[in-house]
Amino acid sequence: MRALKRAQIRDMAGRRGELEGARDRARSVGYDDPRGTFGGSGQDVLGQVIGGILGGMASGGALDRVLRDNYRGRQARVDPDFGGRGSGPSWSGTWGGGAEGRSSGGDRGGGWRTGGGF
Repeated sequence: MRALKRAQIRDMAGRRGELEGARDRARSVGYDDPRGTFGGSGQDVLGQVIGGILGGMASGGALDRVLRDNYRGRQARVDPDFGGRGSGPSWSGTWGGGAEGRSSGGDRGGGWRTGGGF
């Protein structure tokens, strides 16, 4: 009887290890990003696979596949140029020292001038 209980405990510990491993792999891939979702029937399938792992009928690899197939990453913003990283402002500037960027005080080495004496 004790041997049976110990075997069941070891089996349950193995299942927990499967779930913990799948959780760690999911986090390392980025599935824990709050901007992502599991669309459609993905949530139902997740519950079924987790139940299968706990019941001993599935492995952590099955959960990896379900996560991969059903995860939808963050949605793209409507205007990808708004507020994002990039090359800077889209307007043509006079800050770079070109001819149009020189002050009316003449050519003193180029660039934008304040006219003040800091």
